[in-house]
Amino acid sequence: MAEYYFINQKIVTLDNNISLGTIDSNNELEPINLLKGKKLSPEPKYINIELSDNSGNFYPDIISVPITLYSDKIKNCLDECEVNNIDYYPVKILDKKTNSVNTKYWFAHIRGRIPCLDIENSDTEIDIFGDGVDFKSFSIDESKTRGLQIFRLDELGRLVIINQRIYSALVALRLKGVIMKNTRDYDGHGM
Repeated sequence: MAEYYFINQKIVTLDNNISLGTIDSNNELEPINLLKGKKLSPEPKYINIELSDNSGNFYPDIISVPITLYSDKIKNCLDECEVNNIDYYPVKILDKKTNSVNTKYWFAHIRGRIPCLDIENSDTEIDIFGDGVDFKSFSIDESKTRGLQIFRLDELGRLVIINQRIYSALVALRLKGVIMKNTRDYDGHGM
């Protein structure tokens, strides 16, 4: 059985974590629409983000709220691994306190949501509304992944899943502020 991992920004309560504020773009970039994994129309021509007034100065390699940003380090690694289902758009992060601009991040729009949850080998139950699935630890049915190395899980669109090859490549980078755990170790939150 192939190993899969979820990847996300490690949410910690550090006083120095950056906090995104206002997002200015020609595309609305609504998080609920981004989680659907559909091609963006129109494609963003620019994305300018101001840090919030209470922002710190620690820049993790993934920023996941309110939109997904990957550092140059992650983007370059995924490019080297020939990941082809992510549309990248350059981002300018503006820090009003220091009057500086950070251009080392990319808006990473992962196209597609893959219905590949292996229900038989996952700890699941019907959600409180009776129309979805809640799960804690879970397994991926590799035969349903379409060979993708990174994707959003259709059963829970906020979860980004990576295969063993991508996991190993990213671990070697010693990323900052990123959590990567085996799907069997999922705790219901992914943060």
